[in-house]
Amino acid sequence: MGIFRRKATAEQLEQLQGQVADLAERLRDAHAARALLEARLAEVEARTGELGAGHDLVRARVDEVGRAVGHQLDELNGELDGLGATLHGLRVEVNGLTTRLPEGALATTALVEELRGNQAAIANELVRYEIALREEVATLAARLPTRR
Repeated sequence: MGIFRRKATAEQLEQLQGQVADLAERLRDAHAARALLEARLAEVEARTGELGAGHDLVRARVDEVGRAVGHQLDELNGELDGLGATLHGLRVEVNGLTTRLPEGALATTALVEELRGNQAAIANELVRYEIALREEVATLAARLPTRR
């Protein structure tokens, strides 16, 4: 309040004018900074809007892919259940076949191969016996007196 009661000197006026000029410059700088910040804020809001729209697109795509994968998993689950039922049926059938085997017999690949080999040997022996029998019958037929 002392300023208004006394007369200001030229030096004080100059000092006050300098302070007012500094304040005016700082105000102009603040307005320029505010304008820059508002422009930057507008850019950020625009980019945020773009990102939000992109986010929505990505979320929709992820949901779509998730549903598709879920359906495929359901299909695979159904196929696995079907294969499991088939496998169970085959196990039951194999168990049924193995119970018909003589006690202690093992149905292994080696045993099956051995049986096949024995079957071939028996077939060859039968063919040899058949040939020998025909030859003997032919010899006996040749010895028999012919009836006229």
